[in-house]
Amino acid sequence: MEKGIPFSSAALEKLPQPHRSALGWILKRAAFTKTADELCWVETDPLVGRFLPFLYFSGKDSAPFYIPREIHERARLAFYDNASYWLKIENRLKQALSLFDQNGIEFLPLKGAVLWSDLYGSAGLRRMNDIDLLVREIHLPQAAQLLVDTGFLLHKENNFKDLGVFQGPVSIWPQEVILVDRGDENNVIELHRSLISS
Repeated sequence: MEKGIPFSSAALEKLPQPHRSALGWILKRAAFTKTADELCWVETDPLVGRFLPFLYFSGKDSAPFYIPREIHERARLAFYDNASYWLKIENRLKQALSLFDQNGIEFLPLKGAVLWSDLYGSAGLRRMNDIDLLVREIHLPQAAQLLVDTGFLLHKENNFKDLGVFQGPVSIWPQEVILVDRGDENNVIELHRSLISS
């Protein structure tokens, strides 16, 4: 009876760099904390659980590690869930960024929003919890207002209740504004006025 999908460190050499890194961390974690015969613990592990979708791209050669078919299927589902999530928010994000362009608001996407294709090669390999955008300090109120005008709401994690906070001097403006899409609470955009929190 087949144990599952074989996976080994030798299989890592055949994969692109992002896959090698993620799966390498899984193997290191296995060596120190878990049994090395099966990787069924990965999904719930607090350190490497986020790498579950990478197990969908496991090697097919003979190996000392086996990914139980049930875990491989969950990895496949996680991969496609991440990919569909990104496709859903990508269009909404393009709308928002187009508005910024039309209104002369300069922005710089930060972290996962711009790095997933270079670092991961596929949107399915990394779940993005939010989109981080750096905007010029002077444009922060206008950028936030544009998003509110297009259906975003201030997130409850902000330490202010409305955009009236921008009526005061710049020195008391928040470092970031967190907004959530009225139509999808999982679509969160964080506007930052600085890379360094004060």
